[in-house]
Order: sequence, then C-alpha cells, then structure tokens
Amino acid sequence: MDLIEVPRKRERTESGAVNGVRDVVRVLRRDPWRLTGGEPDLGRMATRLDDAESLRRQCRYAELGPLLAAIIVDAETAARAEENTEREVAAFTWLSHAYQTAVYTLIRAGESYAATWVAAERCAAAARRTGDSVVQALGSRCRAYVLSHAGWETEAMDTITAAIDGLAPAVDDVLESPTGDPWWSPDPSALLGALLLDGAKAASRGNDRPTASRMLRQAEGVSARVRQDGVLFGPANVAAYGVFVAIELGDATDAVRLGSSVDASSLLPFKDRPAMLHIDTARGYAAKGGHEEAALHRILEAERLAPEMTRNHATVREMVGAMVQRREGRSTTPGLRELAARIGILN
Repeated sequence: MDLIEVPRKRERTESGAVNGVRDVVRVLRRDPWRLTGGEPDLGRMATRLDDAESLRRQCRYAELGPLLAAIIVDAETAARAEENTEREVAAFTWLSHAYQTAVYTLIRAGESYAATWVAAERCAAAARRTGDSVVQALGSRCRAYVLSHAGWETEAMDTITAAIDGLAPAVDDVLESPTGDPWWSPDPSALLGALLLDGAKAASRGNDRPTASRMLRQAEGVSARVRQDGVLFGPANVAAYGVFVAIELGDATDAVRLGSSVDASSLLPFKDRPAMLHIDTARGYAAKGGHEEAALHRILEAERLAPEMTRNHATVREMVGAMVQRREGRSTTPGLRELAARIGILN
C-alpha cells in the first residue's frame, strides 16, 4: 500500500481544470465581453438558474458544469444587450446569480481559488449594477465566502459587516418572513441571518471566540422569528454552523455533542449542508482522539449523500490519510481502506 500526496494529487485535464467543472473554469478564463450566447431570453433565465442551483445543492457537479457554463455565457450576453433599457436590472440580477452559483460550485468541487475569485468578483460587480440591496448583499456574501476559505478572515469579516449594514434598511423591524421564498429572491431577514452565520464562521477561523459567539447568538435570535429553513437560513442551519464554529475554536467535545443533536434530515432535500454537518462532526471525533470509527462513519454518511463533494474535500482527504497512516497499512476499521482508494490517496 502506498499513500500519495495529501491533499489529493488530482489528474488534470487539457484545460487545467479538475473535478467535473472544467466548462465553468474555461468560461471564467475568458474576457466576459467576448462571451457570446444566443438571443437573450430573460424569461427562461430563472428556470435555468433554478435547475442549476438544484444540481448544485445535490452536489451533481459533472451534470451542473456544462449547464452553468452555458448560463453564464447567455447571462453575459443578455446583460450587454439590456444595458440602459428597462430590463437592465433584471439582466444584471440574473448575471449576478449565475456567478453566485459558480462560486459555491467551485468551492465545493475543490477548485482553485483563482477561478473562484474571478467568479466572486464578477458576481459582486453585477450585483452592484442592480442597485438592489438584497442582490448586493448576496454578491458580498459570495465574495466573503471566497475570502474566508482562502484564509483572509479579516477581509471576509469586513465584507460581511458592510453587507449587513447595507442590508439593514431592507430588513423589517419585526423580522418576520414567510416560508417558501425562492433562493434567488430571499427575504432580507433570512439573508441577514445567513450573513451572521457566515460572520461567525469567519470569526471562528480567525480564532475570534467573542465575535463568533456573539454572531451565533444574533443568528439564533433571528432564526427564532424567521423560522425558515432549507434554502438559505433557519434553526437547523444555525445548529449546523454551531458545529463548525465549535471545532474551529478547538471545542471538539462540544462539536461532537452539537453534531449528534442536529437531525441531518432537517437540512434535506439538499445534500451539501447535511453532508457538511457529517464532515464537521467527523472532525470533532477525529480531534477528540480514540473515536476513529465514529469519525469514519460520519465521513461515509457524507459520501453517501454527496460523493462528488466529499471525495474532493481537503479536510476529508486529510482525515482519511491520517487514519490510514496511523494504521500503517493494517487497517481493521471496516470501509477505511476502500474509502481511501475512492478518494485517491492510495495507489
């Protein structure tokens, strides 16, 4: 048995992209002004984006890539065609949302920050053209997401704080929202809650316990009144973020306790969030030591839900690689060796 480099050494395609989203990366490498699609059809854009977002939430990146790449090209074409017309705001709204989907797809699929940063900047730039505070907050949220994942927590927090301030006028005083808002037009209160969770996540990555705890408490307060779950924000999402914050702050016991108390099915039908809950809980077990089988069980649950995302997740590869190394090739943990082969850390 031979271990190969961890993070996983992935085979590169002719384009230099990996993980089934090469079509999106190819589009991002091009000058957006030279992207030319078919006749702009803003009426169909919402349906196509909804299909793309559904595939993203199901972590079906191989199917999503070609569809999303085509949407980006058509959205860029439509934005140019509708500039200075009465449909300009709608065109740039769809363009921003197309790049938003690209940002979260690229990060989850394990792509490089170079491509993800291009998508985030284009998302935020298109959002600014709309003049809509909710769309702009969504664009800023994408930008902060990339900054946080790149390890730039201070810049991420600055972006999140500015987004919260800009969104404030749109948030109702009572902070009550109905359920069923579409992902591309969220209630401002739910978006405020999501930004608070992102802030808690970024603060915990920067080891800022007071800020992380404060923003989690604020998010809990919003969730008690918004009571919306699934697509953007709600009580289950708050609980899942609490697991991440606990493990980032070194509270492994709390992470396991919280992770075991969250019903992962409450985050369905989308697959990415319950899979991430399992991965974060596995991190807690791994950090505690002596709980290898429990950690592996959680990773396998994540893989069952979202195989493409789990197998390309750097933390999963690190955890599994460490498990295999500790066993020195004599693993008796059921499924460990097979999982290591599937994620590509065994020859």
